[in-house]
Amino acid sequence: MKDKDKITQCRFYFDLEKELKYINEMNKKGYKLVYIKSGCLYTFVKTQPDEYTTIFYAVEKEKVSQISAFVAQYGYESIPHTMDGFGNLLYLTGKKSEVDADFINDTDSKINFYTIMKKQFSHFCKLYWAMLAIFFIRFITFIIDYFIKPLAFKFSSNIIKLESSISHNGNLNGPQLKFIK
Repeated sequence: MKDKDKITQCRFYFDLEKELKYINEMNKKGYKLVYIKSGCLYTFVKTQPDEYTTIFYAVEKEKVSQISAFVAQYGYESIPHTMDGFGNLLYLTGKKSEVDADFINDTDSKINFYTIMKKQFSHFCKLYWAMLAIFFIRFITFIIDYFIKPLAFKFSSNIIKLESSISHNGNLNGPQLKFIK
């Protein structure tokens, strides 16, 4: 396979329906999805225009290999992807002439799909808020270290100098530093 027969595109999707629409638009242009890396790098190979179709199927991680083997009997191919934590979403592609696009889009699988996506979104939200809290703490620490501490040191050194000059004038033993709280 020549390099020009293979393309890789970087895309970010938070809406799975838009992602599926993009993949199927690439199928219509004559590019079949063969690999997804990190959830954003889509690798396609050149095929005949409108030859393939792609669908999603959500399944528990324990059943991924079973479902992949099952759908292979009906003409679908499971697309490998490296999305740690989201490995329970199967990307299934097959030739339009050999597969039914609504093969596994029954009500139970849709309910399962949205239940799993709800859990994944919940985990994503927790991670987002944790990262936001860490960022906020780091930002406050930065403000304290680079703005407030230097100002406090500047004011405290001026007070020490003032006390030093007062003590030096009234005492023959030399300057004495007094720290004011």
